[in-house]
Amino acid sequence: MKQVLLVGTGNIARDYVKVLNDLNVSFDVIGRSDKSCQQFTQDTGIKATSGGVQAANIQFGKYDSAIIAVDASQLVPVANDLMALGIKEILLEKPGAISKTEFSDMVKRGNDNQVKLYIAYNRRFYASLLNAERIIELDGGLLSMYFEFTEWPHTVIKSGLPEETLKNWFLCNSTHIIDMAFYFGGVPKRIECYSDGMQNWTDEHERFVGAGITEKGVFFNYGSNWNAPGRWKVELMTKNNRLIFAPIEKLQIQKRGTVRVELDETVDYTLDINYKPGLYLETATFLGFYPEYLKKLKTAQEQLNMFPIYEQIAGREYR
Repeated sequence: MKQVLLVGTGNIARDYVKVLNDLNVSFDVIGRSDKSCQQFTQDTGIKATSGGVQAANIQFGKYDSAIIAVDASQLVPVANDLMALGIKEILLEKPGAISKTEFSDMVKRGNDNQVKLYIAYNRRFYASLLNAERIIELDGGLLSMYFEFTEWPHTVIKSGLPEETLKNWFLCNSTHIIDMAFYFGGVPKRIECYSDGMQNWTDEHERFVGAGITEKGVFFNYGSNWNAPGRWKVELMTKNNRLIFAPIEKLQIQKRGTVRVELDETVDYTLDINYKPGLYLETATFLGFYPEYLKKLKTAQEQLNMFPIYEQIAGREYR
């Protein structure tokens, strides 16, 4: 049986605990402060060791895999520490890093030491997405797509998230949708991007628009305005169907020759209801339970390759 190390004691770490418990895998938890670890243990019934990776008094050699669920600014330092301690399979929460330079150095270190590094974009494992993939295959492939990643500053500002996360909100949050879209359509080979505006809580722009063609020949366009009403949305067009994710967790379909949009009643949402959507299947795949889904996991190298695209869309650099 695999031995898993979970690093982090926040809300996402608690979501992982529920999955790990139900997968019946053996795991330990590390946090930083005594207070956060005590609260985590009280809330979950799972002992969390304080002190962080460098100070925790545990035998790291016994772990086959690690899941890192810490603040975005701490993902790279924790991953580097775990690689130095010999752990060879690591799942990092998205986006993996907020610095392209640090992330590039980490990916190189992982490659040099034959470490399998993955980025946890759980939306790739939504039940709605799995069903859409089957429909796209039956229809002969994807022709075009549209996506929107409008954020809600009025809720983000009140979230209590670290300042570094807020300053890099496009990378930390909006890339959920961008990753999902290009997972379907393929990596852009041509793209034109425009962005401007600025709000006082982030270093990101607030208006975005662009279009291009992916390596799979899929035409795409996108738009987003963080200073106007909107939501996350992905629309995929095949010769017979428009597949609509709005909300992202649900799949709606517009058939060719009609204007009616209907919920796809064939989707089994059981896992996405019982757990944080996508997390059960993603975690189980990372731990080897579903080898047929392994290609759905985004590698750290693939994420690094996407950084120039993220920067073009965002209209800024993540040095």
